[in-house]
This record gives sequence, C-alpha cells and structure tokens, in this order.
Amino acid sequence: MSAPPAYALNQRWLALASIVPIAVMIAAMALKPLWRDEYWSLFFSEPTLDLAALVETRMIAEVHPPLYYITLHLWRSMLPDDPAIARFLSLPILVAGAALVWLLGQDRREKVTFLLLSLGSYWVIYFAAEVRPYLLLYVGCVLSVFLLARMVEGRADRRAWLYPTWALLGILIGLTHYFGAIWFAAAGLCAGIAELVAKRPGRFIAIGVATTIAVAPALAWAYLSAQRIDPSLIQPSGNSLGAELLHVLNQFLRGLVVKTFGSNPLVLFAGFAGVVAALQFKQRLSSILVLAALVTVLVAFAVHFAAVNWIKERAFIVIMPALIFVFTRHISALRIGEGLNAQFASLIPIAALIMPFLFIPEYFKDRERLSDLRQFVRSHADACRGQPLLMYYRPSVHDDFQPTVARLVLTTTDGAQLFELIEADPDAPQQMRAPPSTCPIRAAALLLEKGGGESQRHARQAFARAGLDTERLHERGFGKGRNLLLVDESAPSAK
Repeated sequence: MSAPPAYALNQRWLALASIVPIAVMIAAMALKPLWRDEYWSLFFSEPTLDLAALVETRMIAEVHPPLYYITLHLWRSMLPDDPAIARFLSLPILVAGAALVWLLGQDRREKVTFLLLSLGSYWVIYFAAEVRPYLLLYVGCVLSVFLLARMVEGRADRRAWLYPTWALLGILIGLTHYFGAIWFAAAGLCAGIAELVAKRPGRFIAIGVATTIAVAPALAWAYLSAQRIDPSLIQPSGNSLGAELLHVLNQFLRGLVVKTFGSNPLVLFAGFAGVVAALQFKQRLSSILVLAALVTVLVAFAVHFAAVNWIKERAFIVIMPALIFVFTRHISALRIGEGLNAQFASLIPIAALIMPFLFIPEYFKDRERLSDLRQFVRSHADACRGQPLLMYYRPSVHDDFQPTVARLVLTTTDGAQLFELIEADPDAPQQMRAPPSTCPIRAAALLLEKGGGESQRHARQAFARAGLDTERLHERGFGKGRNLLLVDESAPSAK
C-alpha cells in the first residue's frame, strides 16, 4: 500500500493558527466603535419600518443595491435592536458561506485550505467587524468561484442544475454590490468563451443566458436608483487624467497587495507559480479566473473614468476569492521537496499566526472618535438629561439620517434619549432661536464631511443664527473635526 503524500502545507497547523484571525475578528466585532458608513447601514435597515416602506423611502435612493440592507433589516427585526448585535450578522454569513463551499467544492484538501486562508485575509477580518455589505459580497464571490469550478470541471451528466443556480447566485451578488455584478459578468463571459474555444457551443449559450439573467436585476436597480438621486451628488474627479490614473492604481494596489495578500505574504509568494501557470494556459479554470479578474479591473477602471470616480481599494474585494482560489489550488498540491514554493508553503501557518497582529490598528480603528464624544456627553448626563440640544443636520439625500444618528449616539448608558433634539437648519429663512438650557453642552454637529471646513462653517453659521455665542462657547472636536460640540464651560456640570 502506497504511503500518503507528504504535502508541504500542513493543514492541521494552519487550522490551529487560524484561531488567531478568528479571535481578532470576533473581538473587533464586539469592540470596534461604529462609524459613518455603519450608521448609514443601520439607517437603511431600520427595523421599526416595514420592509416595503424601507425599500420605498430609503433604500431606493441609496447608491448601493439593497440585498444586504434587507438581510440586516430581517436580522435586526428578530433580535434586540442594538448596533453591536447588528454586527454579528457576519457570523451566520460566514457559517453559511463555509457550508456552501463545502457542498460545492470537489476536492477536500483544496476547499479546506481555501477556507482557512480566507479567514486570515485582511478584508474578511475587517469587513466581518463592520455593519456593511462587503463581507456578504466576498462570500457571494467565493461561491461564484466554486460554482464556476463545478460548471467548468464537473461531470457533464450532472451539470443541468448548475446554470439556474449560477443565474440565481449572480442575481444575489449583483443586488449586493455593483462591483459584484461586474465580476459576475466578467466570470460568465470568460467561462463562456472558454467553452466556445473548446467547441462546446451549447455550454457557451447556457452560460451566456444564465449570466445575462443574473446581471439584469442589478442594472434595473441602478436605473431605478438613478431616477431618485440628485445628479449633483455624483461629482467627477477634478484631477488630471494622469493624476487620477495614479490615484486609481494606488487604490488597486492597496487593496490587492497590501490589504489582502499583504496580510499573509507567504500566500503571495507560494502562489506565484500558480498564477504563472494560469497565464500560460496550463490550468484551464485558473486561466478563466485570472482573465475574469483582469476584465473586472479593466471594466471598473473604464466606469471610473467615464462615469463616476467610485474606485476605492475595497472595490477589488470581488476578485480576491478568484485569486486566492488560484493560489490555493497550487499551494494545496505542493509536496515537500518541490522547490522554493514548497518551502514557502510550509511556513504559511506561521504567517497566519503572526500577520493579523500587524493590522490590529486597522481592525479596531475609531474613525470618527464617536466613542470619545459619547463618553464626554455621558459625563454630563446628570446636568443635561432632558435638556434641549441644538443639532446641525447636514443636508443630505435623506433629511432624517442625521436625526437618526443623533438619537443613536446621544443616549444615556441604558440607551434612553438624553437630549430633546432641536434642529439648526442653515437653509431655513427663519431660524429657530436656541431655547434656554442649563446643560453645558449647547450644540452638536455630527458626521460632518471628512477633512473639510465648509460643513463645519455651515454648522457654526446655523448655531450663530439660532442665537448662540459661538465665539464665547468652547468648541470640542472629535474625529479630526468631523464631530463638533459647543460647550459652555462656565455652566454647572455634573462631572
């Protein structure tokens, strides 16, 4: 009887090392302070509204498709409505994704290695700890890769169910994020062309029809949303073409190299030969995946320059599962003694153990310092409970977003509303006068534009028009000026 192969990558050691990224992920879910984009997700999934009203009044005017917000709405409707609990939606998403990968994957070692490497990926840890759609997007793209593998490599007599499943999965991915629709269309295109080259026109037609059906809902949602959105909110970049190209390439490299493979560099090194093999068309599926990733990037670049400057490094999360799969296929097959790649592969468990610690500041970053603001406000709770607070509500597509955030942030420790919130509207012809208050905190402006002085200036103008002496009151800024409090330090305080 032949001895089992001596693989370079020890899966047991990798599984043991993966306890570290899992622990970091769960700790970040519980401890990381909420920030602006997460409050938008909470706003678009408000559980006190029924789903039909939520879609009609809020989601339809959002740039992003609605699937994640619908899922989050259902999650929050079933559980206590706590922003921290909302984050733990990531856990069932991860468990369901892993279970489906296990069902779809055809090689046990390959799918185990892929799942463990994904757990250590920067973006999986990062987005699992945020109330945002990107983890669901990543899991959807993972499933698209494994389903594509079944379509391309599976037995011909078991392929009929794959095409409607491919269409359904594509609909779900496209309704999670537009970049998901771009990736799915590119993957279907490349897979269809591969079947046409292999002289299988029937499969080419089946993949083409299923892919077209899959991306149609995302296009329809984009059209409907565009009817509701103020075109002035979509601003073209003011940079020159060369400067903008450098900016986009920098964002791409940050996402691809630094924040994904940079979180586990041995994966990059050990998988390099796998990419080379794919580009040399020695591995058919790997070739399809790499080409689909390239088409996705080119289409995203074209849309960025032709329509709207929307590329940030997280946009390329859609191609990460495909590239990690290509690396996994190569790494999982390496055996001891098969050159430098095998030596690197043997060290991957050590990298998986160490690398998450290098990104701790990112995983736990308090972007807007809202936790500091909340702590300061609560330190005055006894003097301020029930007192009127003048709030500047930044103009936006949704007039009720700022009040919603204020009610979530400016609360007592038990979640009750601390202030009677009064609007300071810079555009109102007749501004309401600030009512008398014994609270040292007289006015607040939350979630102002990043790094800009314009929205801060509008806030101060609104407060001055309401009768507050903005020169005498002391200004406290949190999160590099994104959040402002005007404080009367001579007033009595309960601190």
